[in-house]
Formats: sequence, structure tokens, C-alpha cells
Amino acid sequence: AKIYERDSCWVKTAKESGDLSYCPNVSEIRTRNACYVSVADVTRTLSICDEYISDIHDREICYGAVARSRADLKICGQIKNPGYQDLCDGNVARELKDPSICENMPIRQPVLTDFKPPPSFQGGRVYCYQEVAKATGNVSLCEKIISSYEKEKCLKAVAAP
Repeated sequence: AKIYERDSCWVKTAKESGDLSYCPNVSEIRTRNACYVSVADVTRTLSICDEYISDIHDREICYGAVARSRADLKICGQIKNPGYQDLCDGNVARELKDPSICENMPIRQPVLTDFKPPPSFQGGRVYCYQEVAKATGNVSLCEKIISSYEKEKCLKAVAAP
């Protein structure tokens, strides 16, 4: 517990100061990577992702964080993982309050190869519409969601203060 508390303190300090020089003090690698992601996010510095994070998954999370903080959809295009790319697109769409990003998102096949999505499968568009609907208060965006469960979730989220 002591190591976790110390690591968390370094991450918090790095994030609040926007200074990545605190991150090497973090002993656990995933938490250290999270530290770099936090600093890249608050400083909107994409190069931190490539220069300091070797793990591809953590690096792509970093790209997503910077894309969101910069509201820059082009950065999402650097992400190879379809799930991360969908999240990135949705988060940028939310920041820009732009539902056209959702409409133009490709429906990416889930990574599980034997999964055959139903014709109603909308992939990351669902998250995207939900996020933009919440950000704008535009309930009509929820109506673009085919899944009745996800549509209901969207409507409740927009109605909630």
C-alpha cells in the first residue's frame, strides 16, 4: 500500500504541475505510463506519448488523451486498436460538440474474430452519440442509436442534470 500511495502522489504532483520529471520516480510501470499520459494530457504534448511510453496500449491511450485535450481528430487516426480509436473519436466529438464525427465514424469490426455483429451493430457510434448528446443536451442524437437499451441509457443521461 505504501508504494501505491507514493506512486499516486508522484502522478498527482506531475499532473498538477504539468512536469513529467516526476514520473520516473513512479516504481510501477503501468502507473508510470499513466503519469506520462496525465502530463501529455494537461500539457497537450503528443511527443510525450512516443518519447516516454514504449507499451503500445498505453501509448495509444496517451494519443487518445492528447487528441481529446487538443480536440484533434487527426491524432485519433494514429491509433490502431479499434476500441481505443472509437473512444478517441467519441471523446473528440464530445469536445467539439460535433455529431457529424459520429455519423462519419466507420463501424469497426470488434477484435474478437468469431464475433458476427447483428445488422443493428453501430460500434463506437453509440458511445459517440451518447457523449455528444450529453455535451449538447440534444436528445435527438439519442434517437440515432438503434439499440433500445443504449438509446434509453442516452436519453436518461441527457435528462439527468
